[in-house]
Amino acid sequence: MKALSLHIGERPVGSEGNRKATKIFRDELEFFGWNTHIQEFNGVDCKNEEKESLNIPQFYMKQNASILKCTAKATTLTLNIESLYGKAYNVIGKKGDDNNKKIVIASHIDSNKSPSGAIDNSAGVVVLLLLADLLKDYSGDKQIEMVALNCENQYAVGKEKLLDNKISQKDDILLYINVDSPGYRFTDTSFSFYNVSKNKREKANKVLHEFPLIADAPELQEGSQCIFFKKGLPGITIKSKLFKDNQGIMHIAKDGLTGVDCSKLVDVSLALNSIIRSL
Repeated sequence: MKALSLHIGERPVGSEGNRKATKIFRDELEFFGWNTHIQEFNGVDCKNEEKESLNIPQFYMKQNASILKCTAKATTLTLNIESLYGKAYNVIGKKGDDNNKKIVIASHIDSNKSPSGAIDNSAGVVVLLLLADLLKDYSGDKQIEMVALNCENQYAVGKEKLLDNKISQKDDILLYINVDSPGYRFTDTSFSFYNVSKNKREKANKVLHEFPLIADAPELQEGSQCIFFKKGLPGITIKSKLFKDNQGIMHIAKDGLTGVDCSKLVDVSLALNSIIRSL
């Protein structure tokens, strides 16, 4: 957590911080005995200090802004936004045979420009690294893929690149697990299930009952994780129950280490280890 959120800090696409973070992730996977490779693509960002950066320019009006006085008139609005381009990388670690059914666990590693990105999403990356350690001796009949995604804050370009590859392997994917913003100190961390068979869900819920701070939650209909599940892939999303009531901490300076309960990250990794080994 400290390496990503304090020593590196902000990790926008194309930045030195982003490159350092992806290198740390790859080095740690290889240390735990995983075979790794990178998926390179062109990332895009927008130089827009007022709003989170996406490859679709955005803006918002402050209350009582003067433009509201022009609502009865024809009005021209000019957005001065500079597009910033750079190389981005998804880091993929594998364990097991390519011919086996696959379980994919993914978490985005980039952050917005201003915060340390502790909850969003150093916490998710830490869960993956803890899980990589727990699964370093895995010798089951599934292939496990561990993926650090990039460009989440740029319209989920990294997820789209991964999806392009996975849709062709759709019948081979047993489960896609997306970990985004777990371990918020003041709320539970939730597991939401999509397109998962009754048998697999019962096995997962049996595991989750051992962890009182992890909750089963309804499907989330918003968010970039849905691009996988709307294609019919079976999966789980894992995130803190903060997006409805406490979303004000996301993508801003308040997203610091004090908001993270690391014991919850350990619980999530232990739960995932048990679920994966039960399949």
